[in-house]
Amino acid sequence: MIAQVHSVERDQFGDPIETPQGTIDVIPGGLSVAPLLDAVTVTSGQIGIRRGTTSTGHELEEGDKITLPTGYRYALQGPPLWDYPSNLTGTEFAYRWWRVAQSN
Repeated sequence: MIAQVHSVERDQFGDPIETPQGTIDVIPGGLSVAPLLDAVTVTSGQIGIRRGTTSTGHELEEGDKITLPTGYRYALQGPPLWDYPSNLTGTEFAYRWWRVAQSN
């Protein structure tokens, strides 16, 4: 699945400015919905993102936003999970897994 990537920066007033950073191949997985309050839910989980840069050469970092073709948006949280070669074979896996939370 191809997703849109936006980086988020702040202007002089501290307001967020999203900059389009191209597209990248993703595997949505492990997303879950949990009630936070009676009328509020939080959606978080993990997304596998192809190793490397986006179509415009952007290296993903914490805070970047991923927009899936379905319209759902997620913000990357923290560094990639398990981002090291296999101890058994030395294989560098094609996808890195990131923690994500639903975003607007």
